[in-house]
Amino acid sequence: MLNELCSIVTPETLLRWYRNLIARKYDGSAKRGAGRPRKAADLRDFILRMACENPGWGYTRIVGAVKNLGFTVGRMTVARVLAEHGIDPAPNRSKGMS
Repeated sequence: MLNELCSIVTPETLLRWYRNLIARKYDGSAKRGAGRPRKAADLRDFILRMACENPGWGYTRIVGAVKNLGFTVGRMTVARVLAEHGIDPAPNRSKGMS
């Protein structure tokens, strides 16, 4: 069978086909997700509620309060959640209209 193929394709072509076959076999990109899962909706609600009810609290204070409720969250997560909902950082939040 290989003798018949020798006149049609070169050995380099056969090796390239084989390498591509092996690369597709071990390619796991289709199984990967889009990144880290989002934080739970109730956690985002806690963060937003604390930021609205306590306009003088900064990110770190909100992180401590959320930690007292039993959740673990980072400062930048709080910053991102507030930014997604259009809420300013603490110094600007307390000066605006309620």
